[in-house]
Amino acid sequence: MSGAASNSKNVRRGAPPQENYSGSVAIAWELDLWGKLARTREQSEWQARASEQDYRATVLSTMGLTAQLYWRIALYNQQIRHQRDGLTVSEQTVQQVSSWFNAGKVGQLDVLQAQQALLARQNQLRTLIQQRQNTRSALALMLNRPAEQHADELRELDVHQQVPVAQKTPLRVIAQRPDIQAAGVAPARRACGLRRGSPAVLPHAFA
Repeated sequence: MSGAASNSKNVRRGAPPQENYSGSVAIAWELDLWGKLARTREQSEWQARASEQDYRATVLSTMGLTAQLYWRIALYNQQIRHQRDGLTVSEQTVQQVSSWFNAGKVGQLDVLQAQQALLARQNQLRTLIQQRQNTRSALALMLNRPAEQHADELRELDVHQQVPVAQKTPLRVIAQRPDIQAAGVAPARRACGLRRGSPAVLPHAFA
């Protein structure tokens, strides 16, 4: 809004003074192309919800990976123990076959085959030990503890353990998965971003 006033006097004798007044009001409408009000707030809310679900999904994934590493170490412990038992048998076999060879009961080929079986056992044992060490290091990293701390490991897997598993999972349970929920809010978040590009008319008054 704007206004102006003026007072002028005619120099001629007897002429009355003249007063002039003027005023104007103008209203313009500014296009809000970027959704400066509701759209920005709405999209921020959807982004916060998606970030929360992504965080929960990451936590569940970390828990699952930690459990896998824990049970894998138990499997390696069991396999290493069996492999060492087999290695003892292979060493005894080599000694027996060598004794038979010296007695002339078997040939050189039998001795070589026994030694080859022993070498294969030794290589398998070294591979299992290295795999267990790698898994231990990964689990230590997940638990933020020294790699040498592994006193709480299982010596073997419990093959008789019964774990009830539902054959059919209700949809309401699946819908609670963080990754499913995050995927559900993503379209709404993108839709908010698209709607922010639609023009909205906001009043803007100026004088």
